[in-house]
Amino acid sequence: MNTIKSHFKTKVFKDYLLDCIDSEPYGIVWHTNEQKLRFLYDTLISEYGHEVKRHGLADACGTWAQGLPSSFNVDFLNYKILEIAPLLGMNLNTEKKRDAFLASWFDRVGKHTAALMVANNKKMGL
Repeated sequence: MNTIKSHFKTKVFKDYLLDCIDSEPYGIVWHTNEQKLRFLYDTLISEYGHEVKRHGLADACGTWAQGLPSSFNVDFLNYKILEIAPLLGMNLNTEKKRDAFLASWFDRVGKHTAALMVANNKKMGL
């Protein structure tokens, strides 16, 4: 049961993150999720590659997302972030839990996005 629940949370977060990728400002159209992820990775490296070298992909990705890049539209308003928590199977029934989830939001975004990028790059043979 725990494995199924974990897989579900990972899938929901993956789908959420893929939906956040936006190439419209760049005039690019994708046909696959792999192309989306490759675009996001290339954009991150182009805009924030120096931080990737200093802090690693996951930390840099989270920090970059916090700056609200036009190519990656993750939620940043507290009430919107808290709306996502139940979809991830999180029970935030206390203020302490809500505060902890909000404080860790961009770290979570960074770690999950970096994992998707790494898996995608391996899949694409990069």
